[in-house]
Amino acid sequence: MTLPDPRGTRDIHPADGRTSPARGGPGASRCCAVGGDRYPLCVPTTRVALATCSILPDLDPDDVPLLGALAERGVDAVAAVWDDKDVDWDSFDLVVVRSTWDYSS
Repeated sequence: MTLPDPRGTRDIHPADGRTSPARGGPGASRCCAVGGDRYPLCVPTTRVALATCSILPDLDPDDVPLLGALAERGVDAVAAVWDDKDVDWDSFDLVVVRSTWDYSS
């Protein structure tokens, strides 16, 4: 039995966790195993930017545990300084605005 991936990028084989390319797309090459031992699944990894400011480039201390919590759920989350011209915002599936305190400067 093959289940369609919700993002439409891979077909999921629940019995052994194998995947096969479907239509391609942004998540097709990034994959993580979830679902436990009984029904391992390989699903595309969501890439998330936690927008912060240059004063707190590694996030506010209260936000740091969020990185681990998201990683446990198969989410690739990273801190990204909101006005850093080197950040490729298009490489993220989602941006969460956290500590952009210097936006008015």
